[in-house]
Amino acid sequence: MKYVAIIVSFLWIVLPVGAQRADTAAGKREERFSLRTGPRQPDFPLQEVSALFNDTELQVLFVNLTSRQVEQVTVGLLLEDKTSPEPVTRLGKVCNTSVPPGGFLLVKTANTGFDGALAWFRGKGITQRAVAVGITQVRLAGGIEWNLPLEAKGRFEGASDKDLDRKIGVLQRKAFGRHSAAAFFDPSLKKTVAICRK
Repeated sequence: MKYVAIIVSFLWIVLPVGAQRADTAAGKREERFSLRTGPRQPDFPLQEVSALFNDTELQVLFVNLTSRQVEQVTVGLLLEDKTSPEPVTRLGKVCNTSVPPGGFLLVKTANTGFDGALAWFRGKGITQRAVAVGITQVRLAGGIEWNLPLEAKGRFEGASDKDLDRKIGVLQRKAFGRHSAAAFFDPSLKKTVAICRK
């Protein structure tokens, strides 16, 4: 299956992916799926770097900007039916991991809760679909924890931060050189990128 890589910036990015044209003679609607990433949450210790997304899979790459090891992460999703103003919140499974300062974490589809999101869309018969992804919880060594009450807020909040973007860019180049975003998801990089423990 072909993947589409998305570089995360401080702005929301919307990308239609895997659009399937139904038979218009039969009166079916065109299916659309888009992903929104960001905005940056400057006070969060773990920041999104990029995402890999198609109509069945969502993987997100994060970087640890703190001086402590990251031990646990939870990703949240906002599911949007483009014909309805109210998004639906889904939280992924807890990702137990070990990400050193300046290290990278790849959260794969199973831990993002994307499979459950797809089932929800299918169950509702929604064809104009969008998913917003972001961090909802991070726990660092020593018990320090950050939380975003996504279900209560009903949205991701953040702001542009050029200094933060530069810092992430420096760490990215140091770890991966000047490769494209697709290279971050290469299985051969598993020594460079942490994943969720089973």
